[in-house]
Amino acid sequence: AMVMQQGSRAFDPSTTVGKQMFETMKVHTSMSTQEIEKTLIEYMDYLSLKDPKRILKSYPYMLSGGMLQRLMIALALALKPKLIIADEPTTALDTITQYDVLEAFIDIKKHFDCAMIFISHDLTVINKIADRVVVMKNGQLIEQVTRESVLHHPEHVYTKYLLSTKKKINDHFKHVMRGDVHD
Repeated sequence: AMVMQQGSRAFDPSTTVGKQMFETMKVHTSMSTQEIEKTLIEYMDYLSLKDPKRILKSYPYMLSGGMLQRLMIALALALKPKLIIADEPTTALDTITQYDVLEAFIDIKKHFDCAMIFISHDLTVINKIADRVVVMKNGQLIEQVTRESVLHHPEHVYTKYLLSTKKKINDHFKHVMRGDVHD
């Protein structure tokens, strides 16, 4: 199953999210309509989506980015996949919603029997969720190591560059927050 980068782009704005989720389940499972509804609501509850029946009747524009992201995750889980590919699922979300979505994936990793490929440019996210990290540059694999190795003992010059850039941005932000930066 695939969880796309932005929920607002993954759902068709001209129809309810429920109809879209039901159609996907009909195509990929042999469940009855009642079983689909029960399953979707179960996973929506699991992901702390309040009032699932109302949400299923909503159009995408009526829901927040975080809700749409969690709906994609609920749909992915409802399909009982062996693999979930999450493509930048925390991008374009506010910090609190990013945290909630990331926590959902961490919980999924612990409690569901499926592999996960989590695509992210955010090293903070990688540090929180990854067991193994693949660093790519221009479509080429350049390093494949454990999370600890990539963050504390990177081997490839590009990986070192990525980490140093993140550190420079963080250091600059700390100076700005302390008021140490002058025009």
